[in-house]
Amino acid sequence: ERLLYLPSVGFCGLASYVLFLAPLDRADQSALRFARRVLVLVALGSYAAATWERNRAWSDSDALFTAAVQVCPRSAKAQYNLAHSHADASDPAGAAQRYETAIQILPDYYQALSNLASLRKSGGSYDEALRLYKTALEAKPDFGQ
Repeated sequence: ERLLYLPSVGFCGLASYVLFLAPLDRADQSALRFARRVLVLVALGSYAAATWERNRAWSDSDALFTAAVQVCPRSAKAQYNLAHSHADASDPAGAAQRYETAIQILPDYYQALSNLASLRKSGGSYDEALRLYKTALEAKPDFGQ
């Protein structure tokens, strides 16, 4: 969605010209005015329905990041954000699964490595936590400074 903001400006300008500024022949004026009004109402109705539907994904962070993962399952950032949301909701198993997925997608994702290490440390898996912390520091040596 964020990638469509600028192209939508051009589309809106073109649509405005076609709907409201394009010259009309006298014979076609009333029919085209009616068609323009119908097109505007259909467009507004469609956008209103899409907005209503999309607002459900923005109800909370878990819903938002779950929707992001559904749209872009190979996005390490989306997986990381969903993991962070699970961690905030006291769901360490769900968080660990999503951090692992993010690391599979982007093996040097130092933030995911560090957060997974913290989860492993909290769960008593100290050797794995140490390995993950070392991997995070290898990926970004100045991490934590």
